[in-house]
Amino acid sequence: MKLVRTHSHTSNLIALFCFFVTFFRISLFHEYIYLSFILGLIGFITFLTNLNKKILFNKKETSLLLLLVFMFIYTIVLDLYQIGEKEFKINSLFSIRIISMIFLSFLPAYLIYKFYLKSNHYLFDTLFKWSLYIQLVFFIIMFLSPDLKIALYNTFALGKVNLYDHNLTVRGFGLSSEINFMTPSLLIYMTFILIEKRILLKLIVVITQVINSNMAIISFICAVLFLGRSKFIFKIFIFILLSSIIMIFNDSLLETLKNFMPRFYYEFIESNGTRTASILMNTNIFEGRYIDIFTFLFGYQENVASNVGVATITHDSGWIIMFFYGGVVFILLFLLFVFLLSILIFENKLYALLWFNLALIFNSKGMILGMNGYFFLSFLFLFSKRFNKLK
Repeated sequence: MKLVRTHSHTSNLIALFCFFVTFFRISLFHEYIYLSFILGLIGFITFLTNLNKKILFNKKETSLLLLLVFMFIYTIVLDLYQIGEKEFKINSLFSIRIISMIFLSFLPAYLIYKFYLKSNHYLFDTLFKWSLYIQLVFFIIMFLSPDLKIALYNTFALGKVNLYDHNLTVRGFGLSSEINFMTPSLLIYMTFILIEKRILLKLIVVITQVINSNMAIISFICAVLFLGRSKFIFKIFIFILLSSIIMIFNDSLLETLKNFMPRFYYEFIESNGTRTASILMNTNIFEGRYIDIFTFLFGYQENVASNVGVATITHDSGWIIMFFYGGVVFILLFLLFVFLLSILIFENKLYALLWFNLALIFNSKGMILGMNGYFFLSFLFLFSKRFNKLK
């Protein structure tokens, strides 16, 4: 694959670096030293210098930004109550999450668009493909050498979860802060959108990313059923056939699956796909809580996310976290924001629905409001109009 000729090789490499560190949320030495923060600052200056332009956003995009501003003001009000009445940390404030999304996803996306994609929207395809190949190389390196995996994790502050004995040689093979969450699903989804044919490459991407995250199987199902060019019925037939082979074949195949993809095996074979859902549902998060009309609408102004550590009883599901924080009102605002974002990105209703559905799935597993690959890609798509005419 050749680099796009409208840019120099140096320019393409800089664009690739900017895309890679933002998409995969790369830090250096400490989990909060995000490399994309510098891009956010430059993007902020660039954004301000273009405010005097007559048309920076169209009416629909302006409506989306106004909704985001309203959400931000709403979170400030809720955060002020949280600060005054409850235990809190800086990272438990939702207004901080929105600020991080703006500085570490929105503004870097604007910067990349302004300097690299504005003159050629299809440069995005090149950036994604090279990022994918780099991730596959890191997968192989980490899979073959646990020592190198540990060194890379420590250098780029990727966390300790995947360095525990039960995870070290099982999952987390990639250079991303979201390797157990969004990254695998997004890599599969975008691979099926951007890369035609090349079945072997798609198979490699699916296998490697399902090893990293069970949730990636959902992206694979959506991709097989909706993103290719084959007839719909044929896709369903192929999917059912492959599933039957996995489930019915001999014990040696299942044993191989258990050895090389243990998380997938325990999730979908041994527990029939209910393991994660059962863990999420069995947490008695409402124990001792009184729900009235106020708490139903506006929540408890409390962040119960398990990775924040300010609540006695915690939960991982983004929907539960949002409900406890801002009630049904905040959930509806978030849904409206993601829905508008999806239909602005894709004129094709099916693709817009699938992108919106990805957000629903992600938010069921973890909290997605903030800086992450999903919103970075969304804003990049919004600016570049790369997929507006996708059929």
